[in-house]
Amino acid sequence: MAFQKGHKLSTGPKKDVVRFYDVLHRAIKQDDADRLRRAAERLLDLAAEGEPWAAKELMDRLDGKAKQQIEAVIDANVQFGETVAKATDIRGKLRNPTA
Repeated sequence: MAFQKGHKLSTGPKKDVVRFYDVLHRAIKQDDADRLRRAAERLLDLAAEGEPWAAKELMDRLDGKAKQQIEAVIDANVQFGETVAKATDIRGKLRNPTA
C-alpha cells in the first residue's frame, strides 16, 4: 500500500528536486530559451557524430526509457488437468481440515 500524500516516506517528488526544476524553468524563460536551444542542437550534433551517450539520451527523451524485461521459464510438462485436480484437493482440505 502506498503512503498517504504528504507522508515523509512518500514516493512523490522531493522538495529539492522540485525547487531545482522551478529555478531551471525560470532561468530558461528569462533567457528566452536561447541556451536551451543551443544545448539541444549540441546534443543532436553529438548524437549525429556517433557519441553513444548522446544517442541514448535522445532515445530516452523521445521514446521514453525502455521498460525492464523479465524472462520467465514455464515448465510445460505439468498437465493442466492434474494442476486443477491438485488445487481442488487442496481447497477441499482447507475448507474441511478434519476430513
